[in-house]
Amino acid sequence: MSFIDNIKMMPPVTKNLIIINVIIWLAMIAIRPLSDMLQQYGALYYFTSDQFIPSQLVTYMFIHANIWHLFFNMFALFMFGVTMERVLGAPKFLFYYISCGIGAALVQEGVFAIMIHHYASVFQNAGSLTSLLRHLSVTNQELFNIGINPAEPVVHQIFALYHTPQSEHQARYSASSLHSDTCSPTYASISSSHRYPSKPVYLCSSTPALSC
Repeated sequence: MSFIDNIKMMPPVTKNLIIINVIIWLAMIAIRPLSDMLQQYGALYYFTSDQFIPSQLVTYMFIHANIWHLFFNMFALFMFGVTMERVLGAPKFLFYYISCGIGAALVQEGVFAIMIHHYASVFQNAGSLTSLLRHLSVTNQELFNIGINPAEPVVHQIFALYHTPQSEHQARYSASSLHSDTCSPTYASISSSHRYPSKPVYLCSSTPALSC
């Protein structure tokens, strides 16, 4: 049986999920403004961040970091989704797929909550600090006003946890392993305007996530 025959025989939900993911990825590669918009509104942010939108719990599942991330995820969906959809039926399989994605996102949010609490606990005024850093724009003076040195690396780490976008790969990886190395945020310096950068630089593991 040829590859084309396998595609034709693929159950509808699995086939359409693969098609949707590929189309979105191609659109993000081809149209930079669309890519930026999807990263801003579709990727997953921490739930108290200014950038969080509830719909991100679903939309992040269709955003991929690169071609290999997309390939391995779609390969796993093809390998396991076909059988599961035939066993469960299309409606139950779609419910299972979306539930796994939302569940992974909630675990990711929980991991971020633990990490933010851990980092912020070194400061006496942790509540004021986290209330300030959840905003996308934070000035050095605002940090000084609550007794925080803006140059503290921990401050940058907390800010990155609030404002680093998470794709489907990162959230599912965190759901399967509660390690903090899913994303390692790094900042070269605070910008000349003395504001934290609106788009943090972040380095993510290339390990593909293949399960819920």
